[in-house]
Amino acid sequence: MKTLKSHIDLLLQAVLWGLMLLIPFLSALSSGATWKDSLWVVIYSVPYFLIYVIIFYANYLWFIPRFLFRKRYWQMVVANVALGILLNAQFIVYTSWHESLSQVPIGMRAIMGLAIGFITILFILAAIGLRVQKRNAQLELEATVAERERLKNQLNPHFLFNTLNNISSLAAFDPDATQTAIARLSDMLRYVLYEGSKPLTPITDELRFMEDYVELMRLRYADTLHIHLDFNEVEGEVPPLLYISLLENAFKHGASSRHPCHIAASFTAEGEWLCFAVANSLPNNDVPSSKESGGVGIENLRRRLSLLYPPADYVLDIREKASRSFGEGMPEQPAYTATLQIKRKKK
Repeated sequence: MKTLKSHIDLLLQAVLWGLMLLIPFLSALSSGATWKDSLWVVIYSVPYFLIYVIIFYANYLWFIPRFLFRKRYWQMVVANVALGILLNAQFIVYTSWHESLSQVPIGMRAIMGLAIGFITILFILAAIGLRVQKRNAQLELEATVAERERLKNQLNPHFLFNTLNNISSLAAFDPDATQTAIARLSDMLRYVLYEGSKPLTPITDELRFMEDYVELMRLRYADTLHIHLDFNEVEGEVPPLLYISLLENAFKHGASSRHPCHIAASFTAEGEWLCFAVANSLPNNDVPSSKESGGVGIENLRRRLSLLYPPADYVLDIREKASRSFGEGMPEQPAYTATLQIKRKKK
């Protein structure tokens, strides 16, 4: 999108410069000059034409960001008036030196001067418009990046809070397993610290992070929880910590230390699409309400997706009252399912 906007800006500038070169050509034709002579008029006008290039880019690159954006309006006016005086002085001298231009009737030359002066104002306004548009786009981009970082920073303590709660529960009845859990948590926090700040991380690292989380949870629910992971090895990169909220949610609503429970998660690639799916059984058919099934993690994920991808590049499907089988020969049972499909990020 950024590249497309840059191309549009360049195309608009090229059109403006093309229109500028048409003025001396059409003026010469209207005064009775031949096509060949009119083309020579254009050639002779090139040095004069460069003055307008200077005016435009002086405003676009210098005057606007340093004067207009800083509300130094009088300096903006003085700078452009000085350039305007220089331009008109050059116009008078240059047209007097070149016979083909001096033969143009004085009335026509006056019209040319007015037309070019009018075009100069349009160029200044165009420079202002383009610069303001570019500035607004930059501010919007910076706001989006800041929002992404805020959401990522919000996710980290949320994840840590939930994980420490699980380790605390584990410590009450299995101190040895708690040591293993703390060591695994250390690896996970290292990933959050070093990979979480990056815009993209290898898919293999993201899947390994989720596997560590699953193994951590398996320690707590070893007697009741049946977990099936089907993570295909896929090359590419994804935003870090993108899927953990869905996995956390599955354990939140599907794990139980008193009743048999099932969780299944898969990661596959289909063409340009990456698909992560997770489902959990509902112990005692305890279907979470819409309010319960959301929370910080899922709302955070929805917002991150809206900032990272255009609507056509991702699909998040959460079904709170689905039914599915968690193994061959097992009957279907109420389940909470979540599927996230995203398009691969292009490098």
